[in-house]
Amino acid sequence: MLLWPQPAPAALYTVERQDGLFSVAEAMNSAGDLVGQIFVPDPWGWHATLVRGGRSVDLGTLPGGDVADATDINDAGEIVGYSNAGDSATHAFLYDAAGMHDLGAIGIGKRPRINNAGDIAGTRYDGRFFAYLRGHDGTTIDIPKFDGGTVNYAAGIDARGRVAGHSNSGTFPGYHAFLYDAGTLTDLGVLPTGSESFAYDMNASGDVVGQADAVLYSDYHAVLWRDGAIRDLGILGGGRGASWPSQINGAGQVVGTSSVPGGGDTHAFLWDERHGLRDLNDLIPPDSGWVLEQGQAIAGTGDIAGFGFLNGEGHNYRLTASDPCRDIPGSALQQPRLRMGRRFVFSGQLSGARTPAIDPASGGVRLLLASSGRDAAFDATVPGGAGWRCSGSGRTWTYHARAAERALDGLTRVRLRRLGTDPGAFHVELAGRLGSTAGGLSTSGALDATIMIGPPIVGTAECGEATFPQQ
Repeated sequence: MLLWPQPAPAALYTVERQDGLFSVAEAMNSAGDLVGQIFVPDPWGWHATLVRGGRSVDLGTLPGGDVADATDINDAGEIVGYSNAGDSATHAFLYDAAGMHDLGAIGIGKRPRINNAGDIAGTRYDGRFFAYLRGHDGTTIDIPKFDGGTVNYAAGIDARGRVAGHSNSGTFPGYHAFLYDAGTLTDLGVLPTGSESFAYDMNASGDVVGQADAVLYSDYHAVLWRDGAIRDLGILGGGRGASWPSQINGAGQVVGTSSVPGGGDTHAFLWDERHGLRDLNDLIPPDSGWVLEQGQAIAGTGDIAGFGFLNGEGHNYRLTASDPCRDIPGSALQQPRLRMGRRFVFSGQLSGARTPAIDPASGGVRLLLASSGRDAAFDATVPGGAGWRCSGSGRTWTYHARAAERALDGLTRVRLRRLGTDPGAFHVELAGRLGSTAGGLSTSGALDATIMIGPPIVGTAECGEATFPQQ
C-alpha cells in the first residue's frame, strides 16, 4: 500500500457505539469477544452477556437469580462471572458450550478471571475477603496472605496458572500487589516514593497491571510489573492526578482511565512499550463527536471498549483499527517478502497510480502486518522528523532508531529508494522487532501486509495491499 502524506496526524481508530451492554465492558479476549452485563425488562433483571460480531447474546443468570455479570472470557470462549441464585447468595459461574455452571457461593466476592487452560482465580467473602485459585480439574485452594494479613484479592491469572492480586499485612500499611506461583507468594513492591500497590489484571505472559501511589497515599498511578520490576505509566498531561488500568492484552498494550489537567474530567488511555501513554481521544477522528472518558477492555486484535460521550450523551464505545484502504483507489505492492522471528525484515516494491511529491522524512512511515483471519496484528509507525536522512539527490530516504530504541518492539530501520525515473515507484525495506507486540503472529500462515508513506487521515490517496506466504 502506498499512501501520500497528509497535513495532520493519522486517526488510528474508528469509533462506534457499542450497543448490547447495560454496564461498561468487563473484558475482551484475543478475538475481540466482549463480556459484561445487559438489562432485561421482562422479567426485570440484569443478565450476563456476550457481544460477538456485533450481536449481544443473553447468557442469563443462575437458577433463581435476577442479577448476573460476566467478568472475563478466554480465547476458547469460556466465560466466568457472578450471579445471585435461589438462596439469595452471590455465586461464581462458568459459562461454556453446555451452559452456565454454578461454582459455589462467593458472598460479596470480587469478579473471577479465567485463563485459556480453564483455571479460574477469584475472591470470595466469608466474613473477610479471600483470594482463591480453582484449577480446570475443579480443585480449589485458598491463596495465602502476607504475614499478618487479614484479606487478599485475586485480580488476574496467566497461562501458567500464576495469580496476581493484592493483600494487606501485619508488617506494612495498606496493601501490596502479589504474585502467587505454586505455593510461593511474592511481594511485587511499590513505587520508590509510595507505600502501597494494587493489582488489577494480568495477561497470559505474566505481565501485571495495577495502581500504586506515586506520592505517599496520594496520586495513584497506573503501573506495570514485568519481569519483577515495577514501572510507573504516568498520567495524561503530567502533573498531579491519578490513572488506573483496566486490562492488558497479550501484546502488552494497556487500556485504562486517567485524570487530565484542568479539572475533574477523565480520558481513556492506551499505553504500549514504544509510544508510552497516549490519550485515546487523540487517536480517533477529531470530528467524531466523541469524548472517550474510560478505557475498559482491549482485545488481542487491538480493538478497545470503554465508556464515553457522543455529542454529550453517554454510551459505551468500541474502537477498531482504522482501515486505511477504505474508498482509496488501488496501487500495487509487488514482490513482498518477510523474514520473521523475534526480529523481522519486510521488503517490496510500491508503484503509485498518481505521483504527487512525497517526503517520508516529514510524513513518516507506518507498517501493518495482520494474520489473514485478523486475530493477530502488528502495527508500528516511524513518525516524521528526527532520525531521517535523505541522500542520492533526493532519491533515497533512511531512518535508524536511536540506540536506546533498538531494544524496543517496533520499527528500528527504514529504507526507501526511488526506482528509475518513475516518481511513484519505490523499493522499500523495513526492519524491527516483533516481540510481544506481534500479538501472536504465526509463521505458519499467510499475512496481509500494508505500508503507508505518511499515515492517512482521509481516503484520498494511493492504496494497495498484498497477501503473501511468509518467506
